[in-house]
Amino acid sequence: MTEREQLRCELRHYLSAYEYLLVNIGILVTLYVTYIFCKLIFLHFLPRSVPSIRRKYGEWALITGGNSGIGRSYAFLLAEKGTDVIITGRDGESLRKTAEEIESKYGVRCRYVSANFTEEGEFRKVAFELKDKDVGILVHNAGTLGNLPRLFLEETEENVLTMINIYLTMAVRATYLVLPSMLSKRKGAIIFLTSFSSLVPTPGMNTYSACKGFWDQLARSISVEYSSLGLHIQSLSPFYVKSVSKSIRVGNIDGVILTADDFARKAIGTLGISDYTSGYFLHDIFKCVLLLCGDSVWKWFMLNQVTKKRKRDLRNSNEWKELKVE
Repeated sequence: MTEREQLRCELRHYLSAYEYLLVNIGILVTLYVTYIFCKLIFLHFLPRSVPSIRRKYGEWALITGGNSGIGRSYAFLLAEKGTDVIITGRDGESLRKTAEEIESKYGVRCRYVSANFTEEGEFRKVAFELKDKDVGILVHNAGTLGNLPRLFLEETEENVLTMINIYLTMAVRATYLVLPSMLSKRKGAIIFLTSFSSLVPTPGMNTYSACKGFWDQLARSISVEYSSLGLHIQSLSPFYVKSVSKSIRVGNIDGVILTADDFARKAIGTLGISDYTSGYFLHDIFKCVLLLCGDSVWKWFMLNQVTKKRKRDLRNSNEWKELKVE
């Protein structure tokens, strides 16, 4: 065999091994994608009998931020299913109206606690309201967006510290309030409404996404610790939901951008089945694509949102100055 023929044999052998490797990688990727897709189909579309939430978890549900957004939708949805609810927030008048509407519409008990969780001692109001109540569900929803989207140094220090107090301190203390009783009766559910931004670094939403990331990691860690003891602890990371953020504009995409009520109805069906989901099939698809393909496009999109908001603020400021001059 000549040297040239030997070289051809070695090259053919090398290409065969390389092709074999690519084929195997392709098979593994296909199997993985198929597994994820089947898992999502099972989670979101497979018919299943749903027992009474009140009987399964307990008489009462505590929803922080239950007078607005997704928290309000969860309060109405749980009340519709026969659960008594306790809603908390800072706006006492809004809480009162929400509680009255829930009681008149569904005939359940609805208590409300007006408390500013950034102030020391305010949390005692919630602890007092929970006394002697069989709280079976806790929904972590209360929060603040600040002036999003903003670069880190353009956000006020007050807003940053408020986010930390609400998302970290308040969430931990609320969890401490209900977790022991849930463990003693070996049933209960805690839902952390995190965010799509908690999955990857998010320019323009830096502190907010970091705090939501804390919720995500806390929920998933506690779920591992206590799932064998009958507790269902869930991290929900939805994509954009109407009324959550008006400062970030992504357009009105039917079937993708859900209302808070639609999202809550879809997400409640995943409780007790998955401890880590976006709550909605298409949002879970987006999450899988993002995690598989990397976060470069997401970072570019969010940084672009910051630039657009800067231009809008500047334009509005100039228009305001012109009106003042006239």
